[in-house]
Amino acid sequence: MFSFKEILICILIAESGWSQKQNQSQFFYQSEQGQHILQPTLVPLLYREYNLKPPAGQSKTTGNSIALTYQYGLTNDFALAMTVKYSAIGDEYNSVKQTSKGLQNIDTFFMGSQSQSYGTLKYGAKLSLSPGNLVVDANGNSNGYTGQHLLTPYVGYEGLLNAGSFGAKVERDLGISKKILEFSDGSKLKNTGSEATTLTLFYEHYFAGQTKLGSSFSWSIISDYISESGVHSDNITPLQALSIYETHQLGLGVLITALKYSFTTDKTAGIYVLESYPSYEFSFGYRFTL
Repeated sequence: MFSFKEILICILIAESGWSQKQNQSQFFYQSEQGQHILQPTLVPLLYREYNLKPPAGQSKTTGNSIALTYQYGLTNDFALAMTVKYSAIGDEYNSVKQTSKGLQNIDTFFMGSQSQSYGTLKYGAKLSLSPGNLVVDANGNSNGYTGQHLLTPYVGYEGLLNAGSFGAKVERDLGISKKILEFSDGSKLKNTGSEATTLTLFYEHYFAGQTKLGSSFSWSIISDYISESGVHSDNITPLQALSIYETHQLGLGVLITALKYSFTTDKTAGIYVLESYPSYEFSFGYRFTL
């Protein structure tokens, strides 16, 4: 027979596990066992400036995108997801305009969680598959593919507070294929692509229902492109990003809005001097159970 103390401990453990699942963060959201989750996301505003010291000039990027994510909970600890995305991005450099438009890479995700006495261990990976090469026409316009397959494993931690959660995540982009650029004359250029290591810290405050207000800060170190002939291209690094996001119950689902500001402390761009690199992105999505 179990003693009253043993029964009480079991109840508290069960309650703690339920509470952690119910109050999981938006940052590490993961569907429960048997759940089919669908989330369309719209980015109606993307604006970025690439300001070089004169006489090099200025580059501006504007655009929008729409994505659809499906997620399924294999168990309460493991989930799978897939995202398809379409984007239309325009670049203007010294009055010369170019566009990048079309379907982007197809992203698949594996997510895992393991409860610990001190919080929850998070781990998993993203596999980003490029269905085709990055194709550039004679005017500099291109499709939406990156021309490279990437594997991004990650590990993280999530802890609960009385009225919120906090945590961290470390991830690394690994190129599992060469990046291939294909031009209108049929020629192709291959390089290593840009691999990045990113550390992200986040905090979320919980209100009534599904309302949460969160913020995150990330720091990315990005490697240079290296061509087949051994030529290096200087990528902007480090790249920092600050995000503020909010979720709340709307109908049968959850509305998610976010504002992201990216910048860099790097002051070089190849042979040029980089004066500033501000980037703004506003998005909103709607997550619901099928």
